[in-house]
Amino acid sequence: MCSSDLGSMTYALLKAYTLAGLKGDDARVRAAVQWIQSNWTLAENPGADPTLGDKAKYQGLYYYYMVLAQALDLAGVQEVAAPGKDGKPEMIAWRKALRAHLEGMQAKSGSWLNSQNSRWMEGREVLCTCYVLVALERCK
Repeated sequence: MCSSDLGSMTYALLKAYTLAGLKGDDARVRAAVQWIQSNWTLAENPGADPTLGDKAKYQGLYYYYMVLAQALDLAGVQEVAAPGKDGKPEMIAWRKALRAHLEGMQAKSGSWLNSQNSRWMEGREVLCTCYVLVALERCK
């Protein structure tokens, strides 16, 4: 993985590896998980090129949430060892964290919308809401 990879693409890669039958001890799976742990966030789709501006961090954000949940669930990951504030890894129960984050983003209408970047049709409530519902299905 390189620093310019979007988080959503790393999760999609992990999902593909898992569906192809690669196990957790495979070097490619370990590399994807390492990138995920080093770049863990729910605030944005990590890895956007900084020269594209702040708005780029939010492109494909709801797709990111969906593929994050699918990949971690399929790979059997229960917790993510994310960098903590004191330099020690912080164990994140990703299902609980993602569920709480998405609940906090829900509109009063019951839908979700990427109001920070509408690229890839995420300016449409129906698409973002579908992505969230698929993600939440993996957060049980």
